[in-house]
Amino acid sequence: SSCVPDPMKMFQYFFGLPGPSGYGSATTAAQIGDTFGAMAKGKVAVVTGCTGGIGKETVLQLCAQGVTVVMACRDKARMRDAAVSIRRPVP
Repeated sequence: SSCVPDPMKMFQYFFGLPGPSGYGSATTAAQIGDTFGAMAKGKVAVVTGCTGGIGKETVLQLCAQGVTVVMACRDKARMRDAAVSIRRPVP
């Protein structure tokens, strides 16, 4: 049945083994940035959920790679706080 998870895929996920994309659950945003940085430079990206967690880390890595990032947020105050904290480490 399609509702039953594949045990091998679960094993790969829990142990951080790479999947078909070459990335796994242990892959960092910086590793992906290193791979795609040259292709991303000069592009524009819209990132949602960028006030914390994976969205904020995505913004940090994209900015570090030379991408112009549009931060799409629901809360202006939280967005401003996130933008200030993101601008600090990124030149």
